[in-house]
This record gives sequence, structure tokens and C-alpha cells, in this order.
Amino acid sequence: MRSSVLNFIGALGVSLALASCVTSGLYQRADVRAGQAGYAETRLSDAAWRVEFVGDDFTSRETVETYLLYRSAELTAENGYDWFASSVADVSEESEIIVEAPRRDSYRARYWRPHWRRRSRFFWSDLDPVGPIPREPREPHVFTNVHYSATADIRFGRGAMPEGAFDARRTLDELGSEIVRPQS
Repeated sequence: MRSSVLNFIGALGVSLALASCVTSGLYQRADVRAGQAGYAETRLSDAAWRVEFVGDDFTSRETVETYLLYRSAELTAENGYDWFASSVADVSEESEIIVEAPRRDSYRARYWRPHWRRRSRFFWSDLDPVGPIPREPREPHVFTNVHYSATADIRFGRGAMPEGAFDARRTLDELGSEIVRPQS
């Protein structure tokens, strides 16, 4: 009984540790030097900004577009405006194809050390401490990482909203529950 409880606690601890490492889709300021995903903005004029959100390996296109819209609403509210109008968001997709293939057997023969020999009763032979090299063919593993980024030019305004504009406060209220922020 005690052993099964300890195994359960150990498995729970490992899964919690792995879950804490997953940082996909976090809403945070981008750190370009560290290659960290997140948002960035550039001021074009008093009432115009260029907003960008870059996702990581695990961030979907929908999440990138939602975070871009949310950051635009935040900037509008921070600058004291009521609404913002956005140009059509330019969403780019960068695909990275990764192939993991097994090394050739000659690699092990050339670089594996130490190499021992032993003397049997009648002859010398090589002794491989790892055991025989498996001879079954292994297929290479191919997978694709997709990174999304979205950019939009926005302009702010006060008073009556033009058609196609977003109410900043309403956008913040509606999207606020979908935003995942890093834990401090």
C-alpha cells in the first residue's frame, strides 16, 4: 500500500514538473534577444501604432490573432482613447521541418570508446560492453513546427466610432478571460 502511494506521489510530482515547463501561448512582452514569443509595438504617431504578436511552437493562429487584438485594445486604453481601427492583420506562418534519423552504424564503430579485447581459450575477440548493434531498420521521424506572427497598424480615436472600429473597453472585457499571462 505504501509503495503504491509513493509511486502515485512520484508520478504526480513528475507530471506537475513537466506541466510547469509548458509555456505555450503566454501573453507577455517579447524578448527578441532571448528569442521569446510575445507582443511588441512601435509608435507611428500620437494616435497610431504598429502592433505585433509572435507565437511560439505551441501557439495557434487563433491565439496569435486574439492576443494581437487584445494588445491593440490595451494600447488604446493606456493612451486614453475610446476606440481603435485596425488595418487588416498580416498573419505570417513560418514552417520548420525537422528530420530525426538514426545515426549510421559506422558512427558507433568509429567514435565509440572504450574498446576492449578479450582472450578466449583459442583466439582474441572484441568485447562490446553495450551489446550487439540492433540491425532492424528504423524509419526517420519527421515533424513540422509552425510559428505564427501577426502585425497590424492601428489608429485610435475618441467619441463616435467609425464602422469597423473596435471599442477598446468592450474588447478588453470580452477577451480578458482568454488571455494566459505568465505566473510571477
